[in-house]
Amino acid sequence: MITVPIGLRAIAAVVVCAVLIAAPGCSWKPADQPPLGRVRGTVTMNGRPLPNVEIVFAPQKGRVSEALTDSAGGYELWYVSGTRGAKVGSHKVVIQYGETPADEPPATKRPKIPAKYNTRSELRAEVKPGSNTIDFAIESK
Repeated sequence: MITVPIGLRAIAAVVVCAVLIAAPGCSWKPADQPPLGRVRGTVTMNGRPLPNVEIVFAPQKGRVSEALTDSAGGYELWYVSGTRGAKVGSHKVVIQYGETPADEPPATKRPKIPAKYNTRSELRAEVKPGSNTIDFAIESK
């Protein structure tokens, strides 16, 4: 018979408990999470990609979903950390500049985004279950 020191048994018990607690957490979602649709798309202004802008989908009631566009103007929405998507239904959409990226020179002139796309947004989008591609082609005037 092999005897295992008490300290080693305690460590093994802690590891087993941690695995049992963490494993269900990998796919855990809040009990109050609504049905979501995955949303991705592209934001352009005057026909050119609009990089490094924040896009926010705000449902009439509930949590917003957000994304930051990449250098090609592409985005994919996040509902909460680790969960992609947006609540199924109608959303007001806001496109605005977030913080200036650390690698962007301070003198870089970014085109002005008109208020009708942010502070007084007129943009709307319908999120359906499953995969959604929702592009925004906005104009500077």
